Amino acid sequence: MLTDNKQNALTYAEKYNISPEDYSDIPVTTLPLSARVINLCMRNKLRTIDLLLNTSNETLSNIKGFGKNCIVELDNYFSTIGEKPLFIYANGQDENHVIVSLLKNHCDDLIADDFSFVDYDNLSENGKRIIDKYKEAAKTLGSELIYECLKNPDYIAYISSALSDFQIKYKRYNEIWNLVYGIPAYRLEFNAVNYINAYTSSDEKRIALYNMCASKDCTLKEMINNLDYSDDSKLLVAKRFLKWCSFDLVAEINQLFEELYSKDSYGTVIKMRAQKVTLEEIGSLLGVTRERVRQIESKIKRKFNYFHGRNRIISKISADRNGDTIITPVEIAEYCGSKHEDLIYLLQASESPNYTYDRQLDIFILGSDSLKERINNYMEGLPDIIKVNGLKEILNIAEESGIPSEMLERAIIDSYRCTGEVYHRCRLSLATIYERVLEKHFPDGFKAYDTEEIEKFRNIIFEEYGDVGLPEHDRALTARVASICILCGRGIYRLKNKSFISKSLADKIYRYITGSESTIFLTNSLFAIFEKDLLAEGIDNKYFLQGVLRELFGDKFFFKRD
Repeated sequence: MLTDNKQNALTYAEKYNISPEDYSDIPVTTLPLSARVINLCMRNKLRTIDLLLNTSNETLSNIKGFGKNCIVELDNYFSTIGEKPLFIYANGQDENHVIVSLLKNHCDDLIADDFSFVDYDNLSENGKRIIDKYKEAAKTLGSELIYECLKNPDYIAYISSALSDFQIKYKRYNEIWNLVYGIPAYRLEFNAVNYINAYTSSDEKRIALYNMCASKDCTLKEMINNLDYSDDSKLLVAKRFLKWCSFDLVAEINQLFEELYSKDSYGTVIKMRAQKVTLEEIGSLLGVTRERVRQIESKIKRKFNYFHGRNRIISKISADRNGDTIITPVEIAEYCGSKHEDLIYLLQASESPNYTYDRQLDIFILGSDSLKERINNYMEGLPDIIKVNGLKEILNIAEESGIPSEMLERAIIDSYRCTGEVYHRCRLSLATIYERVLEKHFPDGFKAYDTEEIEKFRNIIFEEYGDVGLPEHDRALTARVASICILCGRGIYRLKNKSFISKSLADKIYRYITGSESTIFLTNSLFAIFEKDLLAEGIDNKYFLQGVLRELFGDKFFFKRD
């Protein structure tokens, strides 16, 4: 008895005792197999049945796209042929073979669209279907192309392969645009990144979708127009995202309250709690104990938290307002009508990683950072010296960005000293600390996406400067580091330095770019052209070169990843 490995190594012809010669001119497109299997065969030059019979499960499993299901389908089909041929004629030929030979012998009739030579009475149902396919093909292709295909069978394979690829791409295109038609028109003009952030909290999914955007300001429409229809895995991610983009938040919230208020008493409890009625008073009205009211409220809050964890109401509203990070109760009310007080009460009580609620200002702040962290981040961007008469302008700008002016003013007073007509910092800013640590401990570059490197960076700061309030999230820390550095390798950043290359070399590169007829330059190509000069000045890779050029000429040229 053969082992599984030996069975898999046998060709289908050997395994099922089928003679490949009997099927030498029969296209695989005549087989009753799934479109996926047919297309895979055509793409991999297995265009006739004899070629397919001379392959094995083992061979096919090494071809990209031939998964387990495809191989099982082929195995099942050839086992059927081995046991019981489709239709055997007296001379031993199967029906498919006979039909192909018959058509070849009647080229002139086919060109004239005359199929009277076909004896339908002696054909099986499968044979009739095959002839009908040829009839349809004859009408579609036209006489000249039919003649060439019949005289030169190889043409059929090329045409079939080309049409198959076109059909696959057209099908994918239709699938995407059927989803796009379900998205409200205004969303297509809004920033895609905001919808991506609202869609998922998975970094892996976000990065995959970010990579489909040409820039951080890319709209949904631009993202869709840039999709790669040749990559199945990327297209699947895009389809799931675009399907989500058709969400109807009003309908979702209405459905939520239908589920939450399955009993009238549940609605009464939340409505009255939203109006600050005590548990005791509600219990007296409903004729139940204070504890029972508390239990009902807790149950509804648990259900709501589960719903909001999946539906991310605040994130969706933010995306639909083109990225607003501060959402007010009035803006939320637009989506829920008479139940806005109930919804706002539940949102205020919800512990969500997507937003925080500031009771003092009665606003919802989008993002996982607390208001304190947002103020700290804003403080990092302030100059070390602020004129007293310029403070008001700084506070007004902060207010427009969603930072409460009174809280920022208090933070400035705590972090700055006032001398005469100026405020000046009484301690080092994080940016200054980062610069000193990078200069001293990471002269050759900082690996911004290496968790061990980031941990080392944090430990050095703690040992040398104490607890200075570093951002909790690594992404926030690396983003700040990247803003004061330039790229000098793949994911590696080095502190900015205006003299990374000499002025003469910078001018030489600039003259080459501006004097060339080309308007697009690959960083790789520029590095190769100036490699000797660049290496002499310490620029040893294309990433480092792009980082330097972006720093020197960022206001003159448009830079993309490559």
